[in-house]
Amino acid sequence: MRVDTLTYAPSPRGTSFGSHASPAPLSDVKKSYSAVESDNQVCRWRMCKCEPEMDVTVRNGLRLRASLLLLLFYIEICTVYANFPPEFVPIPNTNPRKYYDMDKEQFPEDTQTNIAIYTLIATDPDDDCVRFAIKDGEGDDFFKLADEGNCTHVDVQLRQSLDYEENTRHTITWELSDGVNVEVPTTVTVYVIDVNDNAPEFIDTPSEVEVDEHEDVGTIILKVTATDADSGSNGMGTLDLVEEQGWNGTFHLTDYGDWTGDVFLISGLNYEMKTQYGLLLIATDRGTNPGPLTSTMSVTVLVLDNQDMPPVWIGEPYICTAYDTMAVNTTIITVTARDGDRAAPNEVVYLLSNDTGNSTIDGYFDVHLYSGAVYIKEELHPLLYGVWNLTILAVEVDPDQTWEMKSSATDVEITITAGPTPTPQIIDFTETYIATFTTLIIFAIVAFFILALCVHNDDDPKLVFRKRKVYPADETDEPTKKEQAEIPDKTDTSVCQTNGQGFTSIDPTNEHYM
Repeated sequence: MRVDTLTYAPSPRGTSFGSHASPAPLSDVKKSYSAVESDNQVCRWRMCKCEPEMDVTVRNGLRLRASLLLLLFYIEICTVYANFPPEFVPIPNTNPRKYYDMDKEQFPEDTQTNIAIYTLIATDPDDDCVRFAIKDGEGDDFFKLADEGNCTHVDVQLRQSLDYEENTRHTITWELSDGVNVEVPTTVTVYVIDVNDNAPEFIDTPSEVEVDEHEDVGTIILKVTATDADSGSNGMGTLDLVEEQGWNGTFHLTDYGDWTGDVFLISGLNYEMKTQYGLLLIATDRGTNPGPLTSTMSVTVLVLDNQDMPPVWIGEPYICTAYDTMAVNTTIITVTARDGDRAAPNEVVYLLSNDTGNSTIDGYFDVHLYSGAVYIKEELHPLLYGVWNLTILAVEVDPDQTWEMKSSATDVEITITAGPTPTPQIIDFTETYIATFTTLIIFAIVAFFILALCVHNDDDPKLVFRKRKVYPADETDEPTKKEQAEIPDKTDTSVCQTNGQGFTSIDPTNEHYM
């Protein structure tokens, strides 16, 4: 290749790579390369070899210049027409820096719903109106945004109450939009603060327990268990026991510190003195926000009766009088006793005691085995006059014969004396006379009315009956003696009929008038 074919020369050192270079004369090019040859003592053919390298460099410079110009053009266009997305505003004086996006905020679990609990603040570099939203399924079940009042902030509200015991934290994804760019998501985490909002609860603790009256002191009669849904100190507490007024000192509760305890019997029980006790269990937590909470539970202790009491007499003292005129088998008094164990009483029978010490009246009195009736067994006489004591036993009957029979005794004071003189009985017939007289009067009144109904003829003239003729009463002709003899002495009512006008007519079929 010849040197005279070169068109451009290399740019001088320090000139701009992208500036234009004017063509150099061929003589100048030769001088330049002659100097290079002189300085480096390089043969001439090398100068010719370097000519193509100079051509490539120039072309690369032109390409770079064009690329730079195009880049500058794009930068200028982007600067003029670009739109930047919105972003949350940083909170001043926070280190590390925080933003008004609610990230890592804490809310008590008793925070009210439907009121503003936080304000989101965002800005747009292009002063576009910012729109706030919650991404579906990313916290929208607990949180919601209030109606937007402007383009820079919005209030956050609780949709439902928080519960520390169910979830201690919630994740939310906010979406910011300026209407030009794609929504900008921001995921934040908020924390729930535990509040002492759960009172202790008794679990697996019966409200009624039965204890035998012979149970030993120190026996555990009741196990107490409670729980608290709160955590930390809010979920810890103590158990206590209060007995009903007037019976303190019978039971004691030992608290083991983990919401469990035992109730012990610290004194003996007696069914005959008291059949049941009332206990009040108290559970109190150690909550400080807002304060301790307390729950109570009532427990009834039923005392079970045991066969340990003898029969008890009812209606003492027993005092009576027996007269020597009373007949044998006459009851003079009845005694009554019942089993002292009232919950499960046994039958009681009555017997005369052999230890009365009154042999004089032995055999004169006896007591019925089941009813307790004391009656005269032998006829009394004046030699027995005086006051005597009769001892009677009440004995429990055990049908199973599993325990020793229990009995108790009572005394019956009997005064034997002469019987009262019989008083003649005066019969009073006054009531009999009055009843008889009243009956006669009633009978007479009834007879009078019957007779009046039979002979009543209103105001019509009397009719005198003859054998074949009827003569009015006001006729002057008198019947002959023979005719009078034929007239019956009394009217046969069976032949009398009353017509509708009040007259009495003759039945012609009657044989007396044929």
